[in-house]
Amino acid sequence: MIFEKKLSRLESILALGNQSPPWRQMALMDAEHSLTPLEFQRVVRNLCARFPNAQAVLQNLLLAQLLATEAPTPYVRSSIAPDVTLFHNPDVPCVNKSIVIAFCGKAQRLLIPTGVFLQLLPSADVDVVILTDPRRSHFARGLQEYAADFFQFVTRLDKDLKLNRYKNVCCYGTSMGGFVALRCGLLLGTKSVSVGGKFPWHVQRLLTGQTMPAFDLLCSCKASAAVSFVCVYGNNADDLRAVDHLATMFPVTRLHIQASHNVIFAMYKEGTLRQFYRVQFAFDPTVAGKL
Repeated sequence: MIFEKKLSRLESILALGNQSPPWRQMALMDAEHSLTPLEFQRVVRNLCARFPNAQAVLQNLLLAQLLATEAPTPYVRSSIAPDVTLFHNPDVPCVNKSIVIAFCGKAQRLLIPTGVFLQLLPSADVDVVILTDPRRSHFARGLQEYAADFFQFVTRLDKDLKLNRYKNVCCYGTSMGGFVALRCGLLLGTKSVSVGGKFPWHVQRLLTGQTMPAFDLLCSCKASAAVSFVCVYGNNADDLRAVDHLATMFPVTRLHIQASHNVIFAMYKEGTLRQFYRVQFAFDPTVAGKL
C-alpha cells in the first residue's frame, strides 16, 4: 500500500504541468524516508521507464546514490501498530540475527532517511523495529493505540517481538529518541546507544494540560543498575551538557564526533557511518566482543 501511494504521488508530480520544484523535492524526500531500499528501487525503475527526466531528478537523493553502486537490502516491512514498524528478512531465523529497537527524533526519522538507514545494515544479520512518536513527548506517554505509558510500551514491545529469540538486542535512538533508548535499555537489561540525546523538558507540555510522568528512569536511584550506555554527540552545547549530567549517575561510554547536532549525517559524509552501525549494533562477530 505504501509503495503504491508513493509511486502514484511521484508520477503525478513528475507529469507534465505538475513539476513544482518544492513539491517535487518534498515528495522525493518522503519516498526516500518512507520506502525500503527494495521498494525505492522499484519506484525508481517505474519512474525512469515513464519520465525522461526522472533519472536526473532522483540522482541527488542519498538512497539513489547508494543503489547506483550496490544491491538494495531485501528488508520486508511488517506493521505491528501505528508508529511501530518491523523491518526484517524473513528468510533468516531470528536466532541468527540481532535486533535494533530504534527510537526516532521529533522529525520521525533517525537523523537520516529510513531507506538510507536500512541500506547501511545487512538484512541477514539484523532486524530493525522503527518507532515514532508523533506527539513528540519523548515516548513518555507511550504510543497511541499501542500502550498508555512507557513501561507498558516496553513490556508490550518485548512480548510482540519476542526479543528473547534474538542473539543480541540493542536499543538505539537519535535526538529526542536518544535518551529514550537508554531508558528502554535499562528496562530490558541490554545495550543502548544514544545519538544527540537529551533529557526532556516537559514544562511546556504540562502548561498545555498534558499528563507527564513524575519519575525519570535516568536518575541516581538507578545508578547501581547494570547498564551499557553509549552516548554519541557532537559540538552542540546542550547535547554535551546532557551527557555530562548523565555521566554523574551512570557509567557512560562517550563518543565525540566533530560535527553539530546531526553527527549521523557527518559520519555518512565521511564514509564511516556503516562501520559505526556495525560496531554499535554488534552484528559483526569480530567486533561484538569488543563492546
